[in-house]
Amino acid sequence: MLVPFVEDTSDPAAQALRNSLVSTATQIHGFIEAKAQTNSGDLPAPLALASALAANSMGNAKATDRLLSRNGTQFKNTPPVMFVPSRDPAKNVIAVPIEG
Repeated sequence: MLVPFVEDTSDPAAQALRNSLVSTATQIHGFIEAKAQTNSGDLPAPLALASALAANSMGNAKATDRLLSRNGTQFKNTPPVMFVPSRDPAKNVIAVPIEG
């Protein structure tokens, strides 16, 4: 299973980036939601789109934990995880069983 490198809890730089992304998305979403409340819930289309993008960027820790079998949650069969891209370019190659 290919997973973005920012989900690698053993990589401090990846975690710092992930935390920064989630924090920024949360702040942007909060700002837009506050603006929506002052406009009776109505937002111009670009702000509504930005709000949806920010909400999607905040992450879903519970789902990610289950996907990666962390914190006591997991699926019945969890395939091996590959965090991509890797700092080692050789590890960014994915072998496929198809010739050519």
